[in-house]
Amino acid sequence: MKKRVLTLAYIYDLHPSTIWSAIRKKKLDVSKNEDGHWIIEEDSPEFQAWVKKFAKGRVEQADFLEQLTDTEEIAYELLANPALTQAGIAHQMNISVHTVYFHAKNIYAKMGVRGRIGLQRVWLEREKESGLQEKS
Repeated sequence: MKKRVLTLAYIYDLHPSTIWSAIRKKKLDVSKNEDGHWIIEEDSPEFQAWVKKFAKGRVEQADFLEQLTDTEEIAYELLANPALTQAGIAHQMNISVHTVYFHAKNIYAKMGVRGRIGLQRVWLEREKESGLQEKS
């Protein structure tokens, strides 16, 4: 399936410049759709191989959970909730908003994601996996 470059960056939690760099180095093929947007064939073997190679350095999900402190684990669960703001998390944890940002930054680094959306994506994947394991 063909998808826009920015959409793929969002889906795979990559910075768009990372994809553009691979395009410039001729590692990925890109074309324009009828709307003039740059698109990539997501199902192509070259794209899948590039994503796997690029993501190889990221921390496995089980590993990052073991690295989190008790406070970071609580913050991780709260950050996974898209309905909560940083201020709401600070209120629930009885800490300052700046401390929430500090914990979030540490959690993102341990997880190998760039931000809260990446954290939420990983959290959802874990929930799906645990749901599948409970059913079997």
